[in-house]
Amino acid sequence: MDKKILAIVVPCYNEEDILDTTTGKLLNVINNLIIANKISENSYISYVDDGSCDTTWEKIKEYSNN
Repeated sequence: MDKKILAIVVPCYNEEDILDTTTGKLLNVINNLIIANKISENSYISYVDDGSCDTTWEKIKEYSNN
């Protein structure tokens, strides 16, 4: 049986202060599920920036480069 790909969609609006914490926690969940052989290694987080006025978009771009 093929493992399912989990896609987590995170809506963002002026989230610069909390986005690092949120990302760390979500990555921890994804990694634990991968280790437990529950989901595919191709699982991912997708951020949707709804016109933030702070550095949210810059943080999102940094995550995509890692």
